[in-house]
Amino acid sequence: MRKNLLFFQSPEKKDEQCDKKMLEFIETKLHVQNAKSEVKLHRAHRVGRYQPNKVRPIVGKFAYYPDKERVRKESK
Repeated sequence: MRKNLLFFQSPEKKDEQCDKKMLEFIETKLHVQNAKSEVKLHRAHRVGRYQPNKVRPIVGKFAYYPDKERVRKESK
């Protein structure tokens, strides 16, 4: 879990690509420059079973710990 971050309250759509959604969020909302090209993710997925009335968080595993720390610091 050292290289993972959780993202909450992201609207869920059927057949979405969580990794691309996360990178777009990091670049637009957290203002991390060139996140789509520089930040590398191993994988990203929703946590838990789908329920129509709940929004599941997204867990993203970063390839490099410094990338994770950069994103985490920008979220404060």
